[in-house]
Amino acid sequence: MEWIKEILSKHVGEDGKFDLDGATKEIKSEFPKNAVPKADFNDKSQKLKTANEDLTAANALVEQLKASNSGNEDLQKQIDDYKNQLETVTAERLADRKNAAIELALTQAGAKNITAVKALLKADELEMTDEGVKGLDDKVASLKKDEGYLFQSSDPAPQPKKKQFVAAGNTGGGEPPKEKSWKDNLAENIARTKNN
Repeated sequence: MEWIKEILSKHVGEDGKFDLDGATKEIKSEFPKNAVPKADFNDKSQKLKTANEDLTAANALVEQLKASNSGNEDLQKQIDDYKNQLETVTAERLADRKNAAIELALTQAGAKNITAVKALLKADELEMTDEGVKGLDDKVASLKKDEGYLFQSSDPAPQPKKKQFVAAGNTGGGEPPKEKSWKDNLAENIARTKNN
């Protein structure tokens, strides 16, 4: 959370007063680069937990079947089926880990549309290792450089100046005439039709 401390320290004036609005804006701008929303984190954690539970259950079942029924051909076939299921679950878990790592990196880099950026990233070509996704940081940095419009800029967008419009005939520069409510317009129309 050092990034928050740095932002807060930048927004204390020489007179010792704290600029809450400026600090809030900068924290909101920097948040996607330094943190992951709780909902995303919880979702990925739950998927990983479920995959680990499935993997543990499959391993236990394979070992149990091996130990109790090593001579039976039908059970041996069932063991082979469970081994295949285990390999599938392992591959899915690896793919989930890779996908979560890629999405986390893109979120932290400030990607506006993770799906679009992931397609340009060619995620299928990236290799998952024990340390994470090999070469991911370099690819994200390269994409951010080449396709910068897909990422949030670190510069705050300039706020447009509010223009004051003056109604025709009101050259005094005062308040523009107030718009009539629908009730007032309806009452005027009824009064006009009665008079005609």
